[in-house]
Amino acid sequence: MRKCLSEHPATLVLDLRGLRDPHAESVTTWMSCRHQADALTPRVQVVVCAAEHSPVARRLGRTGVASSAPVLPSLAQARAAAAEWLPLTGRFQVHLEPELVSSRVARGVVTDACTAWRMPELCDRGRLVISELVANAVEHAGTPVTMLLSRRGCGLHLAVRDGDPRLPQLCDLARRPGEPLTVRGRGLHTVHAVATLWGSMPSGSGKVVWATVRPWRRTR
Repeated sequence: MRKCLSEHPATLVLDLRGLRDPHAESVTTWMSCRHQADALTPRVQVVVCAAEHSPVARRLGRTGVASSAPVLPSLAQARAAAAEWLPLTGRFQVHLEPELVSSRVARGVVTDACTAWRMPELCDRGRLVISELVANAVEHAGTPVTMLLSRRGCGLHLAVRDGDPRLPQLCDLARRPGEPLTVRGRGLHTVHAVATLWGSMPSGSGKVVWATVRPWRRTR
């Protein structure tokens, strides 16, 4: 589930029809998944598929989960319900090698996507964010990288997955007297300043670092 959520899908279907759980002990796991999905921005809609009158379905109903995560008896019904929350958006997934040129390739993907989706006002910020995320993955993880780009409403969702489980942290850019000036560690500060939101989470043997870029709010 963590791997699925790390890709930040619009919806997530939990197929529990074949689960043998006579005492519904797994319900805490599914509730935790729902809470994690609710905490993401934008929120991931969870739909549960469980046999009608099964212990899991009954307990989920008693906990009130069904109010925000529908519990349906067939996979066809669950998929139909999930489709109602799917935005009419595009999605790009690109596999990149741990090479310096990968940042340039990623910027080109963002340019093409913003052109296709008619979102020119987000192009420069999106290019800057994805460039920093890919560059950090190439430099610090040194593993193959997967770039995910999708349109969410009026914004862009960008994510980079690599094979290094260490989560990134914002470093202190303050210099001590006599310490040489360096540009290392400034990438995440750029992302923090330019993106609307950003974060990271474990994914399998690695991690995903994501960012959302939306139009700036106009102030009077």
